Amino acid sequence: MVTLKNLFGVEFHFELYRFGDVYPAVSGVYAVLREVKGGYNIGYIGEAGDVRTRHANHEHHDDFVDFGATHLGVHAVLGEVKRKDIEAQLIAKYDLPINKKK
Repeated sequence: MVTLKNLFGVEFHFELYRFGDVYPAVSGVYAVLREVKGGYNIGYIGEAGDVRTRHANHEHHDDFVDFGATHLGVHAVLGEVKRKDIEAQLIAKYDLPINKKK
């Protein structure tokens, strides 16, 4: 598990999956991560009604590979409005090289 915080210090806990594994078919916010000594670098944060389906043909897949992604973190969230709100909060906090390519 990895914990990400918004600008106000509110914590969001992400279950970790190896990059390329079968991801859970859940609604939530996800983070593309690269394992480094002592933790993870975050390359991208997104949201999806179904994380598994979203990653099957993600338009940034090649960017994730180039970033050296090793894990996908998933924070289950019901409801599109809440997912998008958490996604926006986390994007505002972290320097995310792949999100900047949008």
